[in-house]
Amino acid sequence: MNETFFNNLLMNLTIMDQPPKLTKPKLIKAIILGAMAGISLIANIATVWAAKKNCKNHKSHSAIHTLILHLALADLFVTIFCIGGEALWTYNVAWLWGNVACKIFKFLQMFSLYLSTFIMVLIGFDRFLAVRYPMKSLNTIKKCSALILTVWIISSMFSIPQQQLNKKLEPS
Repeated sequence: MNETFFNNLLMNLTIMDQPPKLTKPKLIKAIILGAMAGISLIANIATVWAAKKNCKNHKSHSAIHTLILHLALADLFVTIFCIGGEALWTYNVAWLWGNVACKIFKFLQMFSLYLSTFIMVLIGFDRFLAVRYPMKSLNTIKKCSALILTVWIISSMFSIPQQQLNKKLEPS
């Protein structure tokens, strides 16, 4: 059984004749992704700045301003680690910074996607409450902050790299 398994495994492996190269289509993809990352970076920094400015004004400060601030922060993570990371990966064609940096980078990619999605869910939940139950929305900053902290923690937990268990193959 073990010999058959390993023979099948070896047959499914493909050996590359040459290492991957940067081709013209990959270069165009990297340039487009880099431009998108640059525009997104500027726009999200402007959004963070505007949201922080609104949060300082206590009269107009509400949960939605806090949620938008955290969404812009999450989108900055997406911009840097997902869009920018993909542009860099496409341009380099290989990972150059070692295993630990790879794991940290992948953690940050997953974290940014989870965080952005969960913050959007919180915004949807807040808008639902504001329409359906106007007096029960997330208007209190304490309630909103607790939910945002929960979302950051859950996003972190879901993004932790999972360890594969090495099980010994047993003959049947």
